[in-house]
Amino acid sequence: MSFDLNLGLFLVALGAAVVNGAVGYGFSTIFTPVALLWTSSRILNPSLVLVEFGMNGYLLYHQREHLGTTWRRAAPMVLGLLPGVILGTLLLAYLSLTEMRVGFYALLLPLVALQFLGVTRPLRSEGRAATVWGSGIGFLYSFTTISGPPLALFWRNQGLGQDEFRASVAQIRFAEGGFTLAAYAMAGFYTSGATSAQVLVFLPTPVIAIALGIPLGILLLRGVSKDFFSRVAMGVDVVLVTYGLTKVTSSPPLNWITPTVATGLWLATLVGILTAGSWMLRAVPFRSTERPAPDRFRTGWPAAERPHRTVGNRQGLFPGPSVSGRNRPVGRTPRPPQ
Repeated sequence: MSFDLNLGLFLVALGAAVVNGAVGYGFSTIFTPVALLWTSSRILNPSLVLVEFGMNGYLLYHQREHLGTTWRRAAPMVLGLLPGVILGTLLLAYLSLTEMRVGFYALLLPLVALQFLGVTRPLRSEGRAATVWGSGIGFLYSFTTISGPPLALFWRNQGLGQDEFRASVAQIRFAEGGFTLAAYAMAGFYTSGATSAQVLVFLPTPVIAIALGIPLGILLLRGVSKDFFSRVAMGVDVVLVTYGLTKVTSSPPLNWITPTVATGLWLATLVGILTAGSWMLRAVPFRSTERPAPDRFRTGWPAAERPHRTVGNRQGLFPGPSVSGRNRPVGRTPRPPQ
């Protein structure tokens, strides 16, 4: 690849890494549709799985404090990943390049569109649904290296907070990366001479971009509402995926549509996303409304419930400003609730 193409892919990968650091997913969702226009899935997928396995391990470590409260909910989905990973790897090994690209864009477009629209529908039987959903996610990740949009759809439906959401996504993505890495190795993607050499040549671009972008996303976007930012990112991704789909279907050997029709469809999508986004984002807060964990002193009371009123120089039972007088009882500070 030329220097200009490498630089362009690096900048796209850097932006995708910033998104991933901010919301917990999104690197492959943004980077893969662009990179797939110039490289094969059999080169791109093994490279990204290697890189993302390390990246998701870092994100999992970063969210380690919340693993104890989320692993039971994430476990059914992790168990469902393996059958889907095996099926996706088999299809990747035997389908042609053109078929893989069409299948990739066709699978991805409705998922990112639903994520952009903010569709939510809470599930009652979460465990069973998570296992079935996990099989679909395993297939999608091993075939396309993308799983963020369906993961976000599922866990947002269940009403997880920001930290629990990130911890759950990190656990599942780390597991799917490990399963896919093993499946790719067994399929020979890392041992075939020509393929492995091309994978090694492609690796530095996403590795450097992730090393710079993930910490940058964590630092720069702490105060931004995750819903607002992910909606914007998925809107951009709808435009990118639509462009990729129209590009593939209007080029040889398919030629299903003419280049003029392809350009018209892409421009119509762009206008539609801009119009819908400007209308929907009015109701989404730009700044994050989630508060940090409650501050506690040695007795364990939350700061908002802390008994701090004093009568004279003694501590009283009732919160409020310091007041002296006989109309309020004075006693010991109560024990915090167990």
